[in-house]
Amino acid sequence: MLSRVTFLLVASLLFPFSIPAQKYWPVIDILSPSWGPVDMLVTIKGQHFGEPQANSTVTFNGTQAKPTSWSDTQIVTPVPDGATTGVVRIAVNGTTKSQGNYPMFTVVTDSVFIQKIQAGDAEAITIAGRSGDQRFVPYLKRELENHKAKGNRFAGSWPTELALARLGQTDQLQEVWCRAITDDPKHGLWPSTYQLELVGGWFAIRGIEKLLTPEGLIRWHKPSKEEINSDAHSMPFFVTALETLPKVVPNPPIIPVRVTPELDRQLSPDWVTKIWQDWIAAHKDELSKLQPTGEGVDFSSDACKKGKPVKKK
Repeated sequence: MLSRVTFLLVASLLFPFSIPAQKYWPVIDILSPSWGPVDMLVTIKGQHFGEPQANSTVTFNGTQAKPTSWSDTQIVTPVPDGATTGVVRIAVNGTTKSQGNYPMFTVVTDSVFIQKIQAGDAEAITIAGRSGDQRFVPYLKRELENHKAKGNRFAGSWPTELALARLGQTDQLQEVWCRAITDDPKHGLWPSTYQLELVGGWFAIRGIEKLLTPEGLIRWHKPSKEEINSDAHSMPFFVTALETLPKVVPNPPIIPVRVTPELDRQLSPDWVTKIWQDWIAAHKDELSKLQPTGEGVDFSSDACKKGKPVKKK
């Protein structure tokens, strides 16, 4: 009689499929950012990360992190205290096997990172804006004041303004909104949802939703001569709004694809717009937590004049 060990060995050779195995090992496509200080939020995008579980971990050069979110294709985690420059590894079900090479993350001190912001390093400023960390706000505001003093109010200061907006600073969010609804004809001859897309969060969703007007009757600024003499004068704003919403909304609703003339008639702009409006209303509790929230921003049409916020008296 075969022993149990012998039986299992023979079975594994004859029926290899009978022994479960990990079919796909994780692969990291993007590590963003790839450098920064401790506590910096890092987004890891890739495939086959599995679902959150006790025996799945992320480590920075051997120091275990505490992810704030984990899905099969994306992990968000702060750089752990005590981490040093080295490889970022993901262990799924206790194993660190991978379908590709693990990326490197360079750890810098807070002082070095802040020095880069003060020196006007565009990458450091962008990273600070995406970090969600309020400790960088004073340094970014100081950098913005330096730009104002030098007279390069927009061209040179835009990365800093965008970073402050992403960190939820009301003044910068208000300016982004005003530029978005009066930015003609720089980004097309109707409101620029791209401005809102760059910032993201509930702020972007709320702003874009303001442009979801099926009748296309709301005008946020006085039409320019170029607009009046073009097709843009009759172009409804919701066209670009509908194109932008899936880019700023996590797990957006599935909109049926137009494949037949009959379905094409059913998928009228009014109908698609209503799908979005109803979906946003149904998911408001979770969406309203997305940063930046846009709290304190005036989304009305009279909040801006010539692309700039109306000065508060």
